[in-house]
Amino acid sequence: MKGSLKNLGLADAVSRIGRGGLTGILSVQGKTSAISAHFLGGSLVRSETGTQTHEEALLSMLLEAEAGVREGLEAAMRTHAAGGTSLADALLDEQALSAKELGTFLHLQTTDTLLDAFLWTNGSWTFEDDADGLKASGLDPIPVDSLLSEGRRRADEWPIIGGRVSDPGQCYRKRRPIDEDAGETGMGPTEILVYTLIREDRPLARLQWLSRLGHFETCRAIYQLLDAGFVGPVQMSANEEPGAVQAKWAARSGRLTHAAATLVLLLIGLGSALLMLRRHLDQRRTAGLTAVIQTDDTLQARISRNQEARIRAAIAVYRLHTGALPDDLSQAVDAGVLREDDLRFPLHQDPYHYRRRGDGDFDLLRPIR
Repeated sequence: MKGSLKNLGLADAVSRIGRGGLTGILSVQGKTSAISAHFLGGSLVRSETGTQTHEEALLSMLLEAEAGVREGLEAAMRTHAAGGTSLADALLDEQALSAKELGTFLHLQTTDTLLDAFLWTNGSWTFEDDADGLKASGLDPIPVDSLLSEGRRRADEWPIIGGRVSDPGQCYRKRRPIDEDAGETGMGPTEILVYTLIREDRPLARLQWLSRLGHFETCRAIYQLLDAGFVGPVQMSANEEPGAVQAKWAARSGRLTHAAATLVLLLIGLGSALLMLRRHLDQRRTAGLTAVIQTDDTLQARISRNQEARIRAAIAVYRLHTGALPDDLSQAVDAGVLREDDLRFPLHQDPYHYRRRGDGDFDLLRPIR
């Protein structure tokens, strides 16, 4: 099956999948973004974006929300990377967070990724039966009925909300207190929760996970708070670009550096490649390191894949915190999510080729020898 996103075309696709009890992968391509959603018997079990896997998105959310025990998170990453254990099971086994809290974040990540695509008006979707390629997330299957009603509600409200609140790098300040009469002004529990979390150095991108509400509901709450005059936007100076306030906040608090912990999985993968390298060196002690890499295509490919994955994940973390892709990879180095050595293929002087595209994505190519 395939179709267009015009006229709530995605809602039609999800409805057909649910009614038919279909199993497979729904791929959605928007103007600048893409997602994939996995369905089992007509229910949603996993979703991820074109730039972040489900696991990377979940780890980013946990770090942004300051959820769980950091030592437990890192131990869970190592356990999952070693193979044989899902990330959800590893998080519980290492007591990184409670089953209830994990369920909250799994549900939020899975549903928000798909529901955000309901707001896209340009693009297309395709659905392929693919039981073999299906991946579960550790979440109980989510029936499509609730997704459809929520997706339509968001599509109706977003043109108004998104015109005023959408920039992930925007920070807000409290203008007046919410007191016991807040209910009379239309402020409910959601608005009050977001109000308590608002700080002048805390951008929308972080508020959405700290609140455990996700992007749309946090934007909706802020819209109501703005409309009632309880909060106001932090104004950027004339020479600041969008996202600059958020970048300053990240630099001050050290969050950007801490968020690089989301790369632990990739570092472990790179470590396994280096372990393979050491084994090769043991077998070929008379050969130098350069000769080993240059003469072994399999080893080159393994190291390259892991290093490219590390760079891509670092770019994702950078965008998460600044609201934009880096103009060049040196900005990711300056932000602390990459090292200068990471930019070069092992024992090669030329850096990886990075280019920021006009469609909101980027190209990353290994240097040509």
